[in-house]
Amino acid sequence: MRKIVVAEFVSLDTVMQAPGGAEEDTEGGFTHGGWTGPFWHDDIGAHFFEEMSQSDALLLGRMLMDNMRKLVF
Repeated sequence: MRKIVVAEFVSLDTVMQAPGGAEEDTEGGFTHGGWTGPFWHDDIGAHFFEEMSQSDALLLGRMLMDNMRKLVF
């Protein structure tokens, strides 16, 4: 049986968003996109790379898939 490992970017006031830019998710008038940028460092990237390289599959959310689809097609 496989296990699901969740890795999220969550602020203390429960804002959950990927480390994208300010325009990434403005749904509902959200104006704080890209909030993780000032806190990013290479250790975070290395951690996520290591976790993702050990996985067999990725379970992605709808918004991420929608954004990736815009880039690819």
